[in-house]
Amino acid sequence: MSIAFVIVESPYAGDVPRNEEYARRCIKDCLDRGEAPYASHLLYTQVLDDTDPPQRKLGMEAGFEVVRRSDYTVVYEDYGISGDMEDGIEIAKDAGHEIKRRTIGKNKVSEDEVDQEKKKEIIDQLQDVLDQCMESSNQDGSLVITDVEEDENGLEGTGTIEFDWCTPEPENKQRLFMGY
Repeated sequence: MSIAFVIVESPYAGDVPRNEEYARRCIKDCLDRGEAPYASHLLYTQVLDDTDPPQRKLGMEAGFEVVRRSDYTVVYEDYGISGDMEDGIEIAKDAGHEIKRRTIGKNKVSEDEVDQEKKKEIIDQLQDVLDQCMESSNQDGSLVITDVEEDENGLEGTGTIEFDWCTPEPENKQRLFMGY
């Protein structure tokens, strides 16, 4: 039985950690299907600087040469099709190769990442309140987050907004406590 040698097309630039994890999952999916996958964007970025245009071009050209020697190209679409992926698809089409499109679902987000996203959401909401207060009072202020938690009722946050009412000395700062 012959194992198909396949090119994996998935995003790389942009959210690199997310896209690297996704590409690893794509490779695993190919292996589970009995294919021999190749993802140049994971390999060449280990030795070339993807942010340096000449090195990026070198890596892409080397990857495109491997495309010509593969059996077919598998395009993973869960995060969309990037311009670089489009280039790879065109190279594969020019070589007369079949293009297979697949989805495996987006990466699972860890609890820590979810917590960080929720905390950022609370901070952004508190910052909006501060901005509105400063706009209406013509005073400078700062935001100090004291706690952000999730309880059975959902997102819960408390913070302190400090305003410099007349002078910047600490004893003249007014504190507003708020829960969100």
